[in-house]
Amino acid sequence: MKKVIAFCVALFIMSACGCKKSYCGFEDSLSELRTDYLTASCDSGKIDIATGTRENPYKVDGISEAKEEYTVITFTPTEFLPGTSYAYRAVIDGIEYTGQLVMHPFAESYSADINDKCDGREIPLTLTCGEQLYEMTAVSVIADNMINAERALEVAYGALKPKIDGFKSGGKLNAELYVRIIPNPIDDKGGYYWYVAVAGSTTFAVLLDPVTEEIIAKRE
Repeated sequence: MKKVIAFCVALFIMSACGCKKSYCGFEDSLSELRTDYLTASCDSGKIDIATGTRENPYKVDGISEAKEEYTVITFTPTEFLPGTSYAYRAVIDGIEYTGQLVMHPFAESYSADINDKCDGREIPLTLTCGEQLYEMTAVSVIADNMINAERALEVAYGALKPKIDGFKSGGKLNAELYVRIIPNPIDDKGGYYWYVAVAGSTTFAVLLDPVTEEIIAKRE
């Protein structure tokens, strides 16, 4: 009887969701799938880390091509001094990566781009600047009560279904999708939102509350 009940519950959940396939069947069209965002801070500044998979080369042209795993580490110093050298050491799922952070050409920050994706919820990290050593652990901003990237796409598809389906032809989606967890872009209250966009001949997007699944903003 328990097995029958469990099966019925699973069947109900699948039917309640508009997407029965993984990522609504759009996995091949996901030009960027940012599955996590991690943060940390030290006396010298703050760390922001985005991780997932993305198209390479990365270009918004309505066509989703070959993908690669990525982790981008961005360090924003409390006091920005152009030309300062920062070395980093990061451990992603047990694998150590080292190198130099590169100064951003416009923003007052430094970054490193690593060809790997973090599947865990923490990244131990060390920054070295001259004689100064900063040790910290970047932690995921996605809490247990927040939806994941796949659910964010499901909600967005429900909101944009007629427009997304309008890009379909011969069973193929003639567009590319972007799913990202991002810092609050609306005001200074902090927090994070899921951003989901579809880019074809035109671009549509929604911003989702990660807890309530409410659509905070929509671009049509």
